[in-house]
Amino acid sequence: MTDNRFSGENKRQHYRIVYPISCRPSLKITRKEFEVVDISESGIRFLNKKWAPFTPGVRIQAEITFNDGDTLEIDGEILRVDDQVSILKLHNSIPFWKIVEEQRYIKKNYPDYLL
Repeated sequence: MTDNRFSGENKRQHYRIVYPISCRPSLKITRKEFEVVDISESGIRFLNKKWAPFTPGVRIQAEITFNDGDTLEIDGEILRVDDQVSILKLHNSIPFWKIVEEQRYIKKNYPDYLL
């Protein structure tokens, strides 16, 4: 029997939050800060614009700062690097309650934004 839970358009295991431009969290890697485009419990997509030379497979330790000022130490590896964005696959996950809290923040402060 085939497990079809992740077939079709959405093959992701975790819910993903895509942030409005004006409220993107900050991702600090070494001394550089990047804008977080979207997050899930297991990954982060962030703007890179080619000014930080990341290589897939490289392990990264970073800190994410959310809109409410909470910070979270994260650890992962670069999964993909494109022209404008990089994707970080996390070894330690972002807690589900934090994902829900971020979703509530966006719904409250950006009611017309589609999550």
